[in-house]
This record gives sequence, structure tokens and C-alpha cells, in this order.
Amino acid sequence: MKTDDILAKVKATATQAGQAAVKAADKAAKTAERLVETTKLQYQIYELKGEIDGLYKEVGKLMHAAHRNKPVEDSKLDEMLSEIDRKLEALDELQERKARSKNRKYCRACGNSSEPEAVYCGHCGAPFEAEEKTEVNTDPTEAETEPKTEGTQASE
Repeated sequence: MKTDDILAKVKATATQAGQAAVKAADKAAKTAERLVETTKLQYQIYELKGEIDGLYKEVGKLMHAAHRNKPVEDSKLDEMLSEIDRKLEALDELQERKARSKNRKYCRACGNSSEPEAVYCGHCGAPFEAEEKTEVNTDPTEAETEPKTEGTQASE
């Protein structure tokens, strides 16, 4: 009987160890996948930043030529500036994907990342969900002005 009990315990322990090993392997695989994804995104970000820098350099050359009263095609300059805008938007999207892959939130206002549950950026204070709606959203402005008004009345 004791041998059977010992064998049952060994079998149960081996089963638990096997399950733990499977869980650890799954976790390691997911971590490796995230690392690969993050590395790919970082490379794409690096490449895109290089392209943007090249465009900035060309725009700078055109602006300097205009400064020296040399003829500059406005359409060429507009085209380059539009391309920079498109690439900057793509860069923000890549940065957001990279932050999400690390379970973080990317702030388009300052470029830093914060905890996923954050409502405001921990670096600059910009709201995450209402970044583009900051001009439309009047409630925070009203909340800010009410205490100032009360404080002003109290001091008068």
C-alpha cells in the first residue's frame, strides 16, 4: 500500500510539473513573440525616422535656396511637407503599436508611454482617450475655471 501511495504522489507531482512546464513554455513563447514583434516595430520606426530626417533635410535645402532668392517650386515643397505629415502619422501609429505590444499606452502629445489603465499621460498630462477632442470637450475647462473664479471672488 505504501508503495502505491508513493507512486500516486510521484505521478501527481510529475503531472503537476509537466503542466507547470507547459505553462512556462507557453509564457516563454508569448514573451518571445512579443519581443520579436517589438523588435520589428522598432526597426520600422528607425527606418521611418530616417526617411523623415531625409525629407527634413531636403526641405531645409529648399528653404535655404529660397532664403538666397533662388527659385523654388512651391509644389515640390508642399509635396515634401505632405509626405512628412504622412510619415509622421505612420510613425505615431507604429509607436502606438509598439506601446500596446508592451502593454502600455502611447502619448501622441509627448511620445512617452504610460500604464495601460492611465487616463492621462504620466509625463505630460495629456488625456489619452480625448487627445483629439481636447478643443471640443468643455467639461474639463469648466471644472478648471470654476475653482479659479471662486478663488478670485474669495480674495476680492
